[in-house]
Amino acid sequence: YFLRQEGSVDTSISSDATLLYGEVGGSPLQTMEAITSTFSSIFAKSSDWGKVDQEQKDDFSVEMNSLIGNLSGAVECMRGSFELMALEKSYSHGLGKNGNFFDLVDVDEETLEKFKNILERWLKQINDYLSMDRKSSEEDDGPRGEVDFWRARLQRFTSINEQMRRTDCRGVTGLLSSHIKLTRTNQPKSGIENLMERWKETDILVTEAVNEAKDNAKYLSTLQRFLDPLYHGSIPAIIDILPSLLNSVKMIYCIARYYNTPERMTGFLSRLTNEMIRNCKRSILNIDSQKNLWDKDYSVLIDHLEKCIKLNEVY
Repeated sequence: YFLRQEGSVDTSISSDATLLYGEVGGSPLQTMEAITSTFSSIFAKSSDWGKVDQEQKDDFSVEMNSLIGNLSGAVECMRGSFELMALEKSYSHGLGKNGNFFDLVDVDEETLEKFKNILERWLKQINDYLSMDRKSSEEDDGPRGEVDFWRARLQRFTSINEQMRRTDCRGVTGLLSSHIKLTRTNQPKSGIENLMERWKETDILVTEAVNEAKDNAKYLSTLQRFLDPLYHGSIPAIIDILPSLLNSVKMIYCIARYYNTPERMTGFLSRLTNEMIRNCKRSILNIDSQKNLWDKDYSVLIDHLEKCIKLNEVY
């Protein structure tokens, strides 16, 4: 790829800094992230926007930064992707397409012990990964951070869920389950039975977490178009979108399966409120930002203060 920053390229120089170039590597997403980040800085520095006004320029920058953020999130998820250790090749070659070990009808104690150990290691991997998982986003991230949190959480738990349904996982758990049925007695539960119960409990926990993240991400994503003005829009723009935004929040409270708890809704409304306050502070302090608050033009300052008061009343 080639990107020209500004002006014309001087072909007499072997490595002119106005021309950026590179090639798409093994991770296309990472390359796209780098390209869009470069484009973003080029646009930010450019003064040649033709007939585009400041509001349109800001909207474009918001969309560009949102794209970069999504790419960064995808790259980060790929870096920290979850992968269960693979089954030894000496055993995996005996797996059928449906996950059954067709070559291991009569399993000896040594093989049984190995399968038991691999299942224990898989459970430890999953539990270690889950122990690092956050239950909610940081409140300072604002409402957009909450949307991004549930999208990322959905990717993480979907990855775990898919790993637990790999052919070798189904083969190992299927064989151990068959062994339990063949050797079941009235004696207390064996170590393998306890292990299989832990696997089923973990499977239920992960499946429920996937469903929760999917449901929350789906409903919170419907708010995306209303959230951008909170970060970069003017106070009147926020006032305009408030009825639609709060109607959408009400819909989530009424019909979402997981996100409609008082704790979740209170937390989300706190994020909305704090982001509006931050926007109001910026709109007041950015008036002639070189001057102290009390040295700013009174008429302009009072106009902005009145808009902020109106936002509060409407909210």
